[in-house]
Amino acid sequence: MTVEIRTGRPLPGMPPFHASLAVTSAGIAVVRVCGDVDIATVDHFRGILETAIAASDGDVHLDLRDLGCPSAAMLSELVETDNRLAKAGHALRLHSAPPTLVRMLKITHLDRFLDDASGPSMGWPQ
Repeated sequence: MTVEIRTGRPLPGMPPFHASLAVTSAGIAVVRVCGDVDIATVDHFRGILETAIAASDGDVHLDLRDLGCPSAAMLSELVETDNRLAKAGHALRLHSAPPTLVRMLKITHLDRFLDDASGPSMGWPQ
């Protein structure tokens, strides 16, 4: 299953937000995020995360290699998603998180809630 969400350019000169969801044969949801997740696009981001939770049989993986600028609105959605998944015994896993997001997670002490699975020992789900 593949789902895509696209928005127009939120502000002149800003990259459009784009997110796609793929569910592996093992029922693992992988969401690829491109562009900025901010107050103008967070509703679309929330929507694809909710779809990923509903479609997944386990953890939800976020591919953040093309993330533009993260925001407080994005952090809020990451925490909410992680909390929902934790109640079901699953986790939110971040892959290729940009340094700006990693810094924001560390500063706000949210890195303890979220598993950054972008290291060499963690591969993509098959």
